[in-house]
Amino acid sequence: MPGSRKSARFFKRGAWQRIQYLHTHHDGFAVHKTLGVLALLSFICRFANIAWRGEAGFQTYQDSEGYWTILSIGLHACLSISALIFKPPVTRSAAQPMIYKEFQLHSILFALRSCAVMLCLYLGYDFAPFRGIFILLAHWGADVVTSTYKQGSTMRDMPYPPGLTDIFKARLNLFYAFCQILAIVGCFLFGFDGAFLVLFPIQFAALLLTLVRKSIIDATAWHVLYIWSLSLAWVYAFTCLPRAKLAELIIIGSSCAFLRFRLRVNKYFLWVPLCLYTVLECDKGGCFSTLDTGYGWLAQTPSTGFEMSSFLFPGANGSAEVHGSASSQGFEALSLFFW
Repeated sequence: MPGSRKSARFFKRGAWQRIQYLHTHHDGFAVHKTLGVLALLSFICRFANIAWRGEAGFQTYQDSEGYWTILSIGLHACLSISALIFKPPVTRSAAQPMIYKEFQLHSILFALRSCAVMLCLYLGYDFAPFRGIFILLAHWGADVVTSTYKQGSTMRDMPYPPGLTDIFKARLNLFYAFCQILAIVGCFLFGFDGAFLVLFPIQFAALLLTLVRKSIIDATAWHVLYIWSLSLAWVYAFTCLPRAKLAELIIIGSSCAFLRFRLRVNKYFLWVPLCLYTVLECDKGGCFSTLDTGYGWLAQTPSTGFEMSSFLFPGANGSAEVHGSASSQGFEALSLFFW
């Protein structure tokens, strides 16, 4: 039957029986698996909060329930660090997208990058401007890992399922690369939610690679699910961000992508100035802050998204107006997408 063949391509035959192989002697006390399950629950809860309230609900140490934030940060950091108990091969597989040494270490470093950004924000105003330093350190560490274990480009050389054209692969690689640029910009410029949304594809991709290695899913499933994890941040950006922040993301992200991909500018010539911009952004509210006050060169540009808090809680922004069916439909679509 056509439906069964399609299912077999996405989830390999006998996949449910092979789930037991996720338990290995490397994780004899199930520490990594326990942290992984808790991390998945953390993502689900935070994404549900975004879908219903427009924000993940993280707080600083000064807030009454700020301890939940530091517990979340510690959970995801420990999950990535605990992955070091596994010894993946140094040489990557050319046939299937499977985890290997360089990818493992990159994944840990970039996950800790998000955790460090969130920790700086948790510690409050005095520490938030310096989150860029930890971003630079993470990328410097990734360069050291690459120089030691280099196996080609981490994403561009990721194996694809058979039957895809070279043009399609090139376009998908460009999408992956652009998402990476926006992820870095998001870590620099946005708050808890941005760093957390960047963290999800990083840790989710590692899980998917493990599922491929255990013959539970195939290459097609890996790419489809990884694209879905990346697209959550896009949905958030166009539905939850104020237009000032959305403009900031699009303009700075596109500029960095052009300089990096077209002009081949060294990445540190992009990230160091952005690190300095982060300090200015924290101190002055950002170069695009006038968009939300009705002044500035883009002030008359209509917002591309909607204010979730406005139609969920009509009095939240000082207005009792209900946004109407368009906002309701957008909210329903966002809720369904996250779930």
